[in-house]
Amino acid sequence: MEGWIETKLENGFKIPLPVGYENFSGKFIVRIPKSLHYKLTIEAEKEGVSLNQYALYKLSCFWEVSPENSFNLYLFLFLILLKRIFCLI
Repeated sequence: MEGWIETKLENGFKIPLPVGYENFSGKFIVRIPKSLHYKLTIEAEKEGVSLNQYALYKLSCFWEVSPENSFNLYLFLFLILLKRIFCLI
């Protein structure tokens, strides 16, 4: 990361400021296939929870957010997470 910042500064580019948690609402929309929506709804019903609660559970099982992680790590883990959720592995 240090080399990236130095290169950007040397070439006159602006460095974006870090984004804090206060800038996020806690909501995001993901379009999924109807078949996956159905499967997740069935599993949520079996667990006796709402689809939203079940989706949150599935997300938290595979990815715990930590302020120390870099953006690239977040992106990598998010892509793995989406793959695992969509495949219900």
